[in-house]
Amino acid sequence: MENQEESFNKIQAKSLHKNNVYDLIANDILTKHEQGIPYSSICILTRTHSPQEELKKVLEAYEIPVLAEIDHGFYTNHAIQIVLSTLISLNDPNDDIALMASLCSPIGNVLYNDIAGCCINKEKNTSLYSLVKDKPFMQSWQQLRQYKNEPISDLIRHIYSHNDFYFNYTTNQDKTNLDQFLEMASQFEVQNDLDLFLEQIINDSNQDAVGEAYPYGKDANVVKIKTMHHSKGLQFPIVYILSSHTTKDKYSNNPVLVDPVLGISLNALDPSLKFKRASLSHLAFVTKKNHDDLKEEMRVFYVATTRAEKELVIVDYIDDIKSYSSSLNTSSLLEKSSYTGWLLHTYLNKPSSLFKLDKKNQLYKRPLPLKKDDDIDTNQFYQGSISSISGHTASAAKQSLEWPDIDLTKKLSTTRGTLFHEIVANCSFPYQKEDCINYAHKHNFTLQATDIKQLLSLNECHIYKEMMQNKHEFECSYIIRENEEIYHGFIDLIAWHPEHISILDFKTDTVQNETELIDKYHAQLDAYKKAIHTIEPDKKIKTYIYSFHLRKIIYLDQ
Repeated sequence: MENQEESFNKIQAKSLHKNNVYDLIANDILTKHEQGIPYSSICILTRTHSPQEELKKVLEAYEIPVLAEIDHGFYTNHAIQIVLSTLISLNDPNDDIALMASLCSPIGNVLYNDIAGCCINKEKNTSLYSLVKDKPFMQSWQQLRQYKNEPISDLIRHIYSHNDFYFNYTTNQDKTNLDQFLEMASQFEVQNDLDLFLEQIINDSNQDAVGEAYPYGKDANVVKIKTMHHSKGLQFPIVYILSSHTTKDKYSNNPVLVDPVLGISLNALDPSLKFKRASLSHLAFVTKKNHDDLKEEMRVFYVATTRAEKELVIVDYIDDIKSYSSSLNTSSLLEKSSYTGWLLHTYLNKPSSLFKLDKKNQLYKRPLPLKKDDDIDTNQFYQGSISSISGHTASAAKQSLEWPDIDLTKKLSTTRGTLFHEIVANCSFPYQKEDCINYAHKHNFTLQATDIKQLLSLNECHIYKEMMQNKHEFECSYIIRENEEIYHGFIDLIAWHPEHISILDFKTDTVQNETELIDKYHAQLDAYKKAIHTIEPDKKIKTYIYSFHLRKIIYLDQ
């Protein structure tokens, strides 16, 4: 990615382009996935762990499933913190911080004001537990404390189930971490020594050197992010290398240099003792360090580049490609241009069919984080009488009764179809080209010329115009009960005319003729008609399909 942001100063532009490199990778992965390449065939390699957390967040913003080697965060996870505080407080109720954290969590379910009221006249060195232990709100926590002497793994299970904490107050990632924590506790050799267990866990948590538990299995269809060191021995069809066109030199600025072979070197001072300069030994140390680092980087780069089976993509941002016009030599190797510089110095002068330079001169607009599937869904339990009923949706009426292949990936055709539905429902009629383009852009989708023509073709449909002139509703929901069956769903568009009701279903399917659509969706439209007839039995109901691909409305004569 070539840096051409003139509206920013150089530092801001570099920062902006550096962050946008992640978006470039995400968009390229989405393109490959739409071409049929599974996520599990893709791996991103980084030199260190430091960029992996941000890279993971960016990929998730694009709804790309990803597994990264983040080496911290397990013990700072919110759910783990609550369980640890509860364990510590159960073991030592006089630990005010742990007790307060446990009581005010979903496990204790105590209000802050209730505790604050007990502490109004609290004297110095008086424990919180001594003030609240006999209060009614402590009964739930005291019930939990009766399990303190049980095996550690059993105690943790009681904590998880207390007040339905595990099921009702944790995300999927929390649950994965809690499962791993329970496994750690189950493997602890001295099951009846809570003090020893907590001592070990607290020592580990202080270092924060344990990554969060992986929410995916070994063979899951996810993009993997690994360091170059950890990729040794592995291979993937497609590998991205997050490169850097420069490397920072922190070594030569040190006043004292140490080398296992050369010994120790100090900077030199001028005779007046006012100025320092690099001594000959200092220059020798720096030169040796540069050569050693260069050898190491070449070795690591070799490991990284040989991980790719079919395609290797090296991603970076640069200031000016002209600065790499010279050939690769000792001077260019020692200028700390890193992997990107080595390749550009080599292939800009000696083009090869193996090397393709793809310059991106525009920045990607990163989508806003969407609601994740790991948001907390509270379990609710039905307390009434039980009877057997069956439920149906109109779309289910056209489906065969067999298990479909599971595919959790987002399909481009599905995204496009949903977007078309939203545009016709949210943009003013008659539809304008700019309105459609802007709406799609806000939802991170670029309409093609064909898409625009298909959308604007609705303006020429006289039946659709008539529906827009009468009372109408997009995405109209319905639910009816017939005998012991429940029918529910959403109708794309329904319009109430003086003499009849019109039901219209939008379709973006690529078809040869209208017969294909009628055969495929007549059962769905029948279900819509049946549902609305139950609600308004005195009205005549007409059903239509609008095919964006054919650019025509299809009347289902029933």
